[in-house]
Amino acid sequence: VMLGGIFMNILTGIIVFTIMIYTWGEAKLPPTAVSEISPSKAAKEIGFKTGDKIIKINNKDFNEFDDFFYVNSLEYLSNENNTITVKRNDSLITLDIPKNILNKLAKKQFLLPRAEFTIGSIMIGSNAEKAGLKKGDIIKSINEEPTIFFDQLRPVLAKYSSESVNLNVIREGEELNLEATVSEDTTLGFYPQFSYFNEFDTTYYSLGQSFIKGPKEAYRIIYLNILGFKMMFSGDLDVSENTGGPISIAQMFGSTYTAQRFWTLVGMISMVLAFMNLLPIPGLDGGHVVFLIYEMVSGKKPSDKFMEWSLKIGFIILISLMVFTFVNDILKL
Repeated sequence: VMLGGIFMNILTGIIVFTIMIYTWGEAKLPPTAVSEISPSKAAKEIGFKTGDKIIKINNKDFNEFDDFFYVNSLEYLSNENNTITVKRNDSLITLDIPKNILNKLAKKQFLLPRAEFTIGSIMIGSNAEKAGLKKGDIIKSINEEPTIFFDQLRPVLAKYSSESVNLNVIREGEELNLEATVSEDTTLGFYPQFSYFNEFDTTYYSLGQSFIKGPKEAYRIIYLNILGFKMMFSGDLDVSENTGGPISIAQMFGSTYTAQRFWTLVGMISMVLAFMNLLPIPGLDGGHVVFLIYEMVSGKKPSDKFMEWSLKIGFIILISLMVFTFVNDILKL
């Protein structure tokens, strides 16, 4: 009976992930679609350089797009020694990845695929719209500085905050020169469309196959939470940066409804609730289970006084966690 709520959370998560895999399949980008990487500031400090090509991760061949973001995955960071081998010019270089790298990232990507981009959607009333930029345009250069790759664009724009610049644009094969004003926050006001988005390989599964892959994806959430707790206790993960409450959850859902994101988060939250409720904290289902197991083994129940004080301590722990997550969310804002 005490495990009933946990069981329903797990069942809900399994059903959600199973239906998602059956409906949307699995989209992956083969490494052949991305030739180079664009490292974050934290990655550059370790030794990565723009234009490096990933060859191996932890001495295993790089073969999935998700591996670009693997430092954000606790599955890989559970290893004691993490390495990435890259090809730079004609040399192979192996770089060591520290386990505490996540504390520097603060939920930002570690390695991004270096990609060419075109203009996606343009914000209404933005400087991009005023300059005459259109969807599908390629910004070849700004003030004669190359901006074919997105990682080239931001540093160039940062030089010209609130200034007028000349854009060399390619539109349907023709070359144009446009004048634009860079906003104070060093943007033009458009969303990029990356070239590799058109090269995703999507694998669809039958209902039977989905019932096999769905539970695996659901249980992976619990596994990652266990690893996360382990790394926080060992100091490899910063507690304040990697915990959140209602505000963080609301931000993850976003201001607009996207079916795939919505149901992914519903499935994740359901599995996280199952894991949290199973923790042996008095007041939670896991705490009651511990007391029941003690009673089953010893043949007698704990004293009323012991139960009373245990629940008081459990209540203090839960309220403290609640206050911490609320305050932490507010401070992050």
